[in-house]
Amino acid sequence: MTTPDSLSHDAAPTEFIDADETRSFDSSQIATRHSPIHLSREEARWLAVAAQRLDRRPPARRRRDKTLLIETIRAIGCLQLDTISVISRTHETVLWSRVGPYDPADLKALHYPDGELFEYWLHAAALAPIEFFPFMREYMAARAASDGWHRENREIMDRVLDTIRTHGPVSSRDFERPEGPAPEAWSWWGGKPERHALNFLWWHGELMVLKRDGFQRSYELTERVHPLAFEGLPPDDASHRRWIMAYAVSALGVATPAWAADYFRTSGQCHVPVRLALAELRAMAAEGLIAPVVADWTTDPVWIGHKEVALLGELRAGRKRPVLTTLLSPFDNLIWHRGRTASLFQFDYRIECYTPAPKRRYGYYSLSILHRGSLVGRLDPSYDRRARVLTIRSLHLEPIVRPTEQLAAAIAASLHDLLNFLRGPGHRNHHNRPARVWPGRATRHRDTRIRTERSRNAGANDSSSSSLTQPPVRGLRIVDFRQRGPIHLQVHRGALHTVDRPRWDIQVEVRPIRLPDEDVVRMHLANRPKDRPIERNDRDSDIDRRIALC
Repeated sequence: MTTPDSLSHDAAPTEFIDADETRSFDSSQIATRHSPIHLSREEARWLAVAAQRLDRRPPARRRRDKTLLIETIRAIGCLQLDTISVISRTHETVLWSRVGPYDPADLKALHYPDGELFEYWLHAAALAPIEFFPFMREYMAARAASDGWHRENREIMDRVLDTIRTHGPVSSRDFERPEGPAPEAWSWWGGKPERHALNFLWWHGELMVLKRDGFQRSYELTERVHPLAFEGLPPDDASHRRWIMAYAVSALGVATPAWAADYFRTSGQCHVPVRLALAELRAMAAEGLIAPVVADWTTDPVWIGHKEVALLGELRAGRKRPVLTTLLSPFDNLIWHRGRTASLFQFDYRIECYTPAPKRRYGYYSLSILHRGSLVGRLDPSYDRRARVLTIRSLHLEPIVRPTEQLAAAIAASLHDLLNFLRGPGHRNHHNRPARVWPGRATRHRDTRIRTERSRNAGANDSSSSSLTQPPVRGLRIVDFRQRGPIHLQVHRGALHTVDRPRWDIQVEVRPIRLPDEDVVRMHLANRPKDRPIERNDRDSDIDRRIALC
């Protein structure tokens, strides 16, 4: 099997696909029939996090430019798109989690005018490197052959194509809704047959999304956006399956057939069904491209790539373990498969924006907290773009997580980093960086001072409780909004609470103040609602049902 010429050599999975590399790889270096690799859940987490470039940030000296952004996207495969913008668009947040503050204009430019990215059904609607396009041609052709609407409405399709040929790129707002009864509020097409036609033409490959204005698609003829899109024959079925599975394993680090099949899919259909994924993974293992492992934390067969085998040796020697603390979008590649997140990270995540407010447990749009390779909690943010104020309405740690000075400082630093990103290039604080904090130690680093102290309100009976003061980091102060004093926290039923008022939850607000190069994280005390069981909303259940049909 050979790699298509259009596939960039520095794309993540080329080590699996390039024929020269596969011939030079010795499968005995991975494992033998007599010496299987035993993989613990913790080791699997480390490998998965590293594959997603969430183990550590790139060196500070490296510019956060287009080169780094496209390199990161190639490593993880694609960026899922979503209309929700509580803090930023999810595809922007996913990159921030990995590279830190950057200019979203650079990401937008990679799509248009650079043409390095294109939008298609990679994992629902997603942005992916343009070299992925040949591997979507099979799905485009299958969709065109199976859809009946375009055959019954070819006149509308041709009219839309003629409009684009004559006038250039168009969006659905360029067409008027025909007279008649107004469409229902949840009508997907808004009562416009031209919008229906635009989406079908995009699915079939006749149109491409040239760019997004705001968040509305602007469509253009494929031959104008990507002149070489349909040059030559598309990859055959075997090559297509191998490429999809190789890329999925590379991006996942640790894969089962279901996880690998789910990585590239439409909203409900896997590009490679699970049964074919299983056969392909077994074939890749027989060729020495991936290694089967023994994992007692799952009943499914598990494989890792040969780069993960090398990394596993380093991890077991105590080197290259994850050190990053960051926040993850609900649609982040690491956690978008909820079953994998529960099995691998023992973290039950459900997005609650579609759940009625009284039934929400953690908040409208909670971000998962990733700390050194583990998911330790979640927080519910919102961002006022005009005032440039980040508000954290609630913060919950997992029941098994004990808060420490190190964890508090790491979460504070991630909030500071997120605020820097959200403010944009012209309003960032680049002068002070939080120092590393180790439990029980006061640390100085340049102008940064980390200080910890015990709660004065804790009595003798509380001496063994997990109380702490979140350390004041220069550039980010964490104080009580009312008392202007330090906050002492402990875990109670999986949430952070004050030691002296354990029935109250903590709410956090990050607000810029007039002091030079400093922000304030303000903690509000709010009545904690009664505990409610997590209810799987209809949308998540429907997605799970459709994935099960793959």
